[in-house]
Amino acid sequence: MNKKLYILHEFGAPRHFDSLIYMNKENRIYDEIISIEFSVFKMMYKAIKNKNIRNVKRTFRNVMFLFFLSFTRNKDVIIGAAPYHISIYFLLLIKFNHNVIYYSSWPYWDLSRYPRKIYLKNQLKAWRIFLSNINAVAVTEEVKKGLMQYTSNITVIPHCISPEFFNITDRLKREENKLNILYVGRLIPEKGIHIILELANRYKVYNGMQINWNIIGDGELRDIVLKHSFENSNIKYFGQLSNQNELAKMYKKNDIFLLPSQTNNPKWEELFGIVLIEAMACGCVPIASRSVGPSMIISHNIDGILVEPVDDSEAYFKGLKKLILNPELIDLFSERSLQKTKSIYTDGINAELWLKVINRESSMELSLNKVM
Repeated sequence: MNKKLYILHEFGAPRHFDSLIYMNKENRIYDEIISIEFSVFKMMYKAIKNKNIRNVKRTFRNVMFLFFLSFTRNKDVIIGAAPYHISIYFLLLIKFNHNVIYYSSWPYWDLSRYPRKIYLKNQLKAWRIFLSNINAVAVTEEVKKGLMQYTSNITVIPHCISPEFFNITDRLKREENKLNILYVGRLIPEKGIHIILELANRYKVYNGMQINWNIIGDGELRDIVLKHSFENSNIKYFGQLSNQNELAKMYKKNDIFLLPSQTNNPKWEELFGIVLIEAMACGCVPIASRSVGPSMIISHNIDGILVEPVDDSEAYFKGLKKLILNPELIDLFSERSLQKTKSIYTDGINAELWLKVINRESSMELSLNKVM
C-alpha cells in the first residue's frame, strides 16, 4: 500500500521538517511526504499580480490536495499553522477526519500576543477546540509550556542542521589581530539591521583588533546595507546565499555570529533562529538578543552571549568587547557551541524524536480503531 504523509503549512518550503524527512529516509515509514500550502488565496493573488505562471500552477496543485483531504479520512497529516489563523475552520475539519499532529514554534498561548488577526467572534474558541488533546510537536520548551493548557501529548523537537553541510571541516584559523563578524538573515527592521550598521560604522578597530562586518541576506533594507558597504571598507555585503555549501563556507570564515533580533513587534519575535545553530555548528560564537528563541539555544557566558536591552547597540558591543579583550573565550565558546549542536541540533538526533511521535500517533490510531 502506498502510504503518504501530508504536511500542511501556510506557504514556502518547510525547512523546519528536515529531520522528519531524514527520519523517513532512514526508516521508510512513508512512501511519499507531500508538502501542501494552504494560504491559496494569497498565493493566487500574488501569482496573478506578478504574472508568475509557475506559482499559479503550484496554487492549483495545492487546491487539489486540500480538496482531496476535505473528502477523505484517516490520512496522516502534520499541520504547521500560526495561531490564530482564520483557516482554523478548515483545520478543524482535517483534525476530525484525519490523524493529525500539530507543529508549533509559538510560545505565547496566554493570548498576550496575536500573530494573526482575529476576524470572527468564535475564532479563538475554534482554536481551543482544535488544540484540545491534540498530538503536538513544540519547537522549544517555552512552546510546550504554553500548549500544556490544551494537551499533554507534546514532544519538543527543535529545528536542526545537517552535519553534512554545517561542520568545522576546512574552517579557517582565527587571525590574531582580526575579528570577523557575520550576520545571516532577512534584511528587515525586526532583525536589528540598524544595530549592526551602527556598530560597524562606530567600530572598525578596537584594542588593536581590526573588525570586519559581513552581511548575508535580502529584504527591504537591502539598499541601505549596500550604501553602507560602499561607504565603509570594513562592511561587506554578499547578497542572498541559498546554497548550503556556500553558506557553510561563509560561517567558517567568521569568528562571531551576531543576531540582534528585536522584540518590539507584537506579531513577530525570533522564535528560534536556525541560522544560530548553523553558525554554531561551523565554529562561530553566537551573540544574540535575549529574545525567546536565542534564549533557548544559547547558554549565556558559557557558549555564547545574550544581550539586553535588545535595542541598545552598546549592549551588543559590551559582549563583543568581552571577547576582544579575552580572545581565549572565543575558542572556548566556539568549542562549546560546536558540542551543543552535535548533541542536540542534528537531523539524526531529531529524526529519532520524530520517529517516536509518528509511532505514538500510529498507536493512538490503532487503539481508536479497536474501540470503534
